[in-house]
Amino acid sequence: METTWQVGKYLVKEVLLERAVNYEVFDAEGYVCRLVPGYEGFELSKMDVGLGLTVDDHVVAMISNFILAKDN
Repeated sequence: METTWQVGKYLVKEVLLERAVNYEVFDAEGYVCRLVPGYEGFELSKMDVGLGLTVDDHVVAMISNFILAKDN
């Protein structure tokens, strides 16, 4: 079962993996990034960073905070 949430102008899709839960983020133009568990919340996936993808820190923090708050 696929779970998605609307967070501001972003669509956040939960991706259940064997060892972790990741989140794919989309906007009106398409794929924005994948957020993975990090030290304090969620961060860009290593693949996205390796591809040179940049996402505003505010956006990552906003969505990370949403994910953490929904689980409480």
